[in-house]
Amino acid sequence: FNAELGFEEDLAAAKEVDAVGLYYELGTVTNASGAAPFRAVALKDELSEEIYHLSCFRGALPEKENEVAMDISVANAFGVAPYPGEKILLKAYNSEGDFIGDKECVISGIYKLSNEVDFTGWSRGSDYAEYTMPGVFFSPVNIAAWGCTRGTVFLQRWFVISAASVCQTAE
Repeated sequence: FNAELGFEEDLAAAKEVDAVGLYYELGTVTNASGAAPFRAVALKDELSEEIYHLSCFRGALPEKENEVAMDISVANAFGVAPYPGEKILLKAYNSEGDFIGDKECVISGIYKLSNEVDFTGWSRGSDYAEYTMPGVFFSPVNIAAWGCTRGTVFLQRWFVISAASVCQTAE
């Protein structure tokens, strides 16, 4: 779900939901030369990271204000070596597309998204063609500077199938 911040708390209270994760919708970033923009987000917490299921990390998600983690394809598009410790200058734009400033960042981690549609029961796809996966992750300490008001919420729900229902279905 993409919703106003706080919606995730209402979902977490639902008895049908086992866990809720969230990434803050910050806006977009380009490199200093203005290469194609990529979605910039920040994961709320460790549970959100687990539910989102990023894989193939070199390094870790960002903790400090000047750190970013990015998909390896974004690092390649920006022309930066895909290793933690590399520095990059990013141009930041809020969710309305307004330029909010240059950000000199250190890469804290490189990852590759798992299967974008499904990863062992974790659904992370969309029926809408305009949906694009985020490519650059900031620390949640950055959300105020971006004027963030929206987030994308993930739900975790375990489905329990009894042997009796499987046998009835098979008949």
